[in-house]
Amino acid sequence: MKHTLLSLSIIAALAFTASAAEKKAVAPHPTTQTFYIANVECDTCVTNITESIKKVKSVTKVEKLTPTSGYANVSFDSHADSYQQIAQAIADATPAHGKKYAATMKLRVPDYAKDDNAAKVDAIFAKSSAFVKVEATNKEKGEFLMSFGMSEPGGGFLRKNDPANDQWYSRDVAAIAQAQGLGRPAPYFIDQ
Repeated sequence: MKHTLLSLSIIAALAFTASAAEKKAVAPHPTTQTFYIANVECDTCVTNITESIKKVKSVTKVEKLTPTSGYANVSFDSHADSYQQIAQAIADATPAHGKKYAATMKLRVPDYAKDDNAAKVDAIFAKSSAFVKVEATNKEKGEFLMSFGMSEPGGGFLRKNDPANDQWYSRDVAAIAQAQGLGRPAPYFIDQ
């Protein structure tokens, strides 16, 4: 059950750290998280992703990312920056081969299938669905894959965004917020 609580606390952190930078000062919470990254093909991809992640204020280390590993271990302060911000930094890295990079996280809830734990965990996943997409990869083992809804700056493949005329062809969260006078947005969007 100790592992279940740890896993659930990670999910809760995902749901409530979107505006971590805007909250009052809290004690640091250093953590290292593995992000699985799609479309990494060469050393240039690794360099671009690593440089982008290191732009996040609290990141102290990026390790294990190679053209063949498919993942990076990122050390950062989860009270200063959110998991979404790290995933957004990965998505914002300049693609070396034209394909954007996408980050996911694996999560294991050891006691998921015991008693009424599944219902409780599923309820937490449902509350977090505005921030992350959680898919069960093996419910019996309590294994899940989490994906993030990323901002898409610059416009879609066929047309560029036109903020002056309020025409949006992609989800450029920062530009939409600026055009609407909304201030600093969270680094993700919510599909409904």
